Amino acid sequence: MALSSLTSRAAGPIVAVAQIPVAAVAAPAMTVHHARVVALAVLLLGIGAFADRILQARQTSDETRALAEQGDARAQVYLGFMYVNGLGVPQDNVEAVWWYRRAAEQGSADAQSNLGFMYGTGAGVPPDYVAAHMWFNLAAARLTGEDRNQAVTRRDIVAGRMSADQLAEAERRAREWQPTPEP
Repeated sequence: MALSSLTSRAAGPIVAVAQIPVAAVAAPAMTVHHARVVALAVLLLGIGAFADRILQARQTSDETRALAEQGDARAQVYLGFMYVNGLGVPQDNVEAVWWYRRAAEQGSADAQSNLGFMYGTGAGVPPDYVAAHMWFNLAAARLTGEDRNQAVTRRDIVAGRMSADQLAEAERRAREWQPTPEP
């Protein structure tokens, strides 16, 4: 196989070795052939590093999943984040909501804020402003600093889209909510 026909996906789109500018890798005394060999080596090393990152992400997701399944709320939040962003797992908002809800029900403010966002935007669940407001309200009561300000801002944005009856229902749900620890 000719060097010019080898390709790599390491940096996103396919890059043919022959298309890499020789000046990008060549020393002044290097021939075009030697420069392409160096470029190929760089690409192959990049693929190796990329493969290592994928394996590390998968290992992290396996470890996180094990903790999450045992009821660790922090691991549940992180696993939800991994599903939202496709980090080491397939991107899946429905699965993310499931993990966020488990952590939110235990009282995780981060999970409550994330779940409020999912309900407010309809990501992984049908849009539900009452649920979004309730989760943002609960998160705002537990968070501090900029995280609290963000939960309050998002809660207020959702409130602006709700009727008075919906707002009263969301506030009632937040008042009556109690954390449920996992066994």
